[in-house]
Amino acid sequence: MHWRQGVSGERLREKLERWEHKRGNTMFEAKNLEKLPTQLAYEMSNVWVSLREKFPEVRAASVNFHNNKEKGVLADATSYAELYPRLRATAQWQGSQSPVDTWNLCDDDSIDDEEFHALAKELLDAKQYGDTKVDVTATGAIELSACLSHPRCHKKLLAYWEKRNERARVLGVAPRVVPLGTSVATYVLVHEFGHLVDSALAEHGALATERVYAALSRGVLGGSRPRKEQWRNNLWNYPTGYLKANAGWYEGSAERGRDTVRSLRPIIGAKLGSYATVNRDELFAESFSLSYCASDADLLRDLSLLKDALVREGVGVARRR
Repeated sequence: MHWRQGVSGERLREKLERWEHKRGNTMFEAKNLEKLPTQLAYEMSNVWVSLREKFPEVRAASVNFHNNKEKGVLADATSYAELYPRLRATAQWQGSQSPVDTWNLCDDDSIDDEEFHALAKELLDAKQYGDTKVDVTATGAIELSACLSHPRCHKKLLAYWEKRNERARVLGVAPRVVPLGTSVATYVLVHEFGHLVDSALAEHGALATERVYAALSRGVLGGSRPRKEQWRNNLWNYPTGYLKANAGWYEGSAERGRDTVRSLRPIIGAKLGSYATVNRDELFAESFSLSYCASDADLLRDLSLLKDALVREGVGVARRR
């Protein structure tokens, strides 16, 4: 995706989509990439290709690079394994990447009544969210706010983060955002991709997930590898927000979860920023994003433990020569 002055956004979008289609992601859409300023569009395309080369099994059905419909939402990632588990399992079993609105479940005698009703419910949900034409065998989808490409909105976002950080300094609490070595747009895109990585990791099973989170625990909390039953030292047991199906075995009750958050919030927040303390999903996505985007060399080194663990579990691949 080399920079070429004068190349239209539409041609760049087509080039990125062809790149994905040639690699088996045949229904991928780079929505509204042409609406970004040319230089930002190239930046986003290069970041996306880099992420996909490092994590080839993490496929997105689509990335909307310029979503102006949801006000106040900076970005969002949807996990299809979490939102449409039965639709996704059925499509994978059939080896189909066709849109779900082309399916005719009535013709499938292998589906019993209970499963049929569950699938029908997910189909209704897909229709409600506008997902009937997507490839549910993909890991999920990403939406990025148009704010990231709008100069005035972008400036207001930076001012808001700095105001939050200044207030945190006065109060002696965790900052909202730690110093970045990349643009905000890259940081946000990598964060949302991190949610899809977390979802792909969950499909490798509980043991693989625990091993990756044990490595993340070492990077964030320090110390040696925690045992999985050390519910406060192994971040696998930090309260989940979305990926409930693969929550830590020792997450415990809601009361224990609140106790865990209260105990670890100062440590996690000081290292990763306050947003990482919200739940385990955001903790993982922030850690993943900062492992590439942080400006602090020590933080990059500590979070490299997460990237190495993802490679060992087969979610990512080692850097190619």
